[in-house]
Amino acid sequence: MKRFLMVLALCGLLLISGFVPVGGQADAATRFDNLVVYGDSLSDSGNVFLLAQGQAPDPANYWQGRWSNGPVWSEDLAGLMGLSDNLILSQLITQQAPPPVFGSLFFNNAFGGAKTGAGAQMPVVDFLDQVNQAMAAQVTIPQNTLVAVWIGANDFLSADLSTQEQVAAVIGNAINNIYTGLTRLVDNMGATDIAVFDLPDLGATPRNNGTPEGAAQGRAVSQAFNDALAQALGGFAATHPGVNIYPISSFELFDKALAYPGLYGFTNTDDSALLSGKTFDNAGGYIFWDTIHPTAQTHRMLAATVYGDLFINEPNASYIMTDTGKPLGIVSMQGIVSDLDFADPYATPQTDRPSNMIYGLMDVDLTSVFGTAVFKVVLPEALPRGYSWFKLNNGKWLDFAMIYKSTAGQEGAQISKDRKSVTIVIKDNGPFDSNLAVGQVSDPLAAGLDTSYDDGGDGVCFISSLFG
Repeated sequence: MKRFLMVLALCGLLLISGFVPVGGQADAATRFDNLVVYGDSLSDSGNVFLLAQGQAPDPANYWQGRWSNGPVWSEDLAGLMGLSDNLILSQLITQQAPPPVFGSLFFNNAFGGAKTGAGAQMPVVDFLDQVNQAMAAQVTIPQNTLVAVWIGANDFLSADLSTQEQVAAVIGNAINNIYTGLTRLVDNMGATDIAVFDLPDLGATPRNNGTPEGAAQGRAVSQAFNDALAQALGGFAATHPGVNIYPISSFELFDKALAYPGLYGFTNTDDSALLSGKTFDNAGGYIFWDTIHPTAQTHRMLAATVYGDLFINEPNASYIMTDTGKPLGIVSMQGIVSDLDFADPYATPQTDRPSNMIYGLMDVDLTSVFGTAVFKVVLPEALPRGYSWFKLNNGKWLDFAMIYKSTAGQEGAQISKDRKSVTIVIKDNGPFDSNLAVGQVSDPLAAGLDTSYDDGGDGVCFISSLFG
């Protein structure tokens, strides 16, 4: 049984999923003034490209030095955090240390091809070399800086994994290197907040998903590494009680995207967009750009999820990036959100249509056996005066929050007392369901400004939902 629900929010919305840091007492509302990233091609925003003088990665196949068809998650996250600069680490290029106080900056130390250890030849800089060179430059990481570490995949991609003993040896070496790097970041450079990523399912990549054996081995390797990493992070937190370690599970996120691709706007979960003849601009719907690297769309999904995990921490929320570049979190309460599409907000009746739909227009499908579909949108801060949730019904705009009150909660939009969340209730085949098929509720929503509202010139934004 499918329910089609469309979700949107407005004016400065930022959302997140259930998340608990390992160690420390971090406040989810912490304001990070800087983002410092260590890792490989999954995070590199141009370091190798600069050192290779624009020759690698191949600019014909990779967008502006990224191993993808667009910006990578670290850049997207920096934008969501409001960090003004997108910089590669200057001392690795010019032997000049960055300023002692960064100040709302994004420093990317990630290098494509990096392994967890040390000793790679330029233009590749391995993880421990990334850390060691920063230490040699006497870099001090100031307070309110988020450090992100995503490393490990290349240790396996270039290794002989024929036996369990070989797999165990690679895992043990990689975990030791990561633990050493984290120790130096904390003890020698002053890091206090570190997000550490596990590996996605390597078996699900086009490199390995062509055969059952390749898919199974890749998944088993990722799971074994992730189990060892989780244990190591627990031990690290126990010996560093003043440090916040934020585990980020790319494995779980990619699993969810593969299970419910429509939720994130994906239509192809198996193939390489590049090898399928797609260009930078028309790879929409693909999870993978080449045989191992994600598309820019996948990177946006990852950035929205990381932002949500770190800054909002709403249990069971799913995070997407809207087509206007904003993160949005959705919590299924009755039914499972299985599909989300973007639509043209201006292909709706113009009369009284809210303007400034800064989150675009989305269609959400819920698969459920319930007669009523319910989901919640969680906001990062209380809605200001004048905000509401609107619905387009039979060609007329309705204040859906007022509908909730008039129906005693049977349908409509319930804005919580603290005005930090909105719960949407729609009955299958009810008066606000435009899809009369049993088990289907088809409704787009959008955030916008109510053009009929006189706020004295303050330009109050509304959360408006237009249900088709």
